Amino acid sequence: MKIVVIGSSGGHLTELLRLSDMLQQHETIVVTYDLGRVVHPTQYNLPIPPFTPMRILRTCWMTLQLLRKEKPDVILSTGAELAIPAFLLSRILRIKTIFLETVTRFKTPTLSGRICYYLSDVFLVQQPELLDVYGPRAKYEGAVL
Repeated sequence: MKIVVIGSSGGHLTELLRLSDMLQQHETIVVTYDLGRVVHPTQYNLPIPPFTPMRILRTCWMTLQLLRKEKPDVILSTGAELAIPAFLLSRILRIKTIFLETVTRFKTPTLSGRICYYLSDVFLVQQPELLDVYGPRAKYEGAVL
């Protein structure tokens, strides 16, 4: 199975990389921001956060090209901004998605979580308190990290 792990640098990416033992048995591709650090042998770096309309379009285009080239079976993310265009494009390309809400959220959802809740095939929370916040599609299987 080919898995694209996508997350913004910092805590989101650190959480995803902590799953590396589980992901080790699959072909894994890491997608994050271009900060000049290599964290994985198979890694794509996208431009720094897309806060302007042109950067958003550029990031979406680059993500589309990446997904078409790599043809992953699944996209896995803990979020921030990079997850949203990837999950939107996954709908068009019919790629399965898994969103794992960050372990640091106990009572309030993240913005990327609120958006990806509707775009993901599997939506997991790591705190049972978030089940009431998100709704019936959210699942709690225990703290993953």
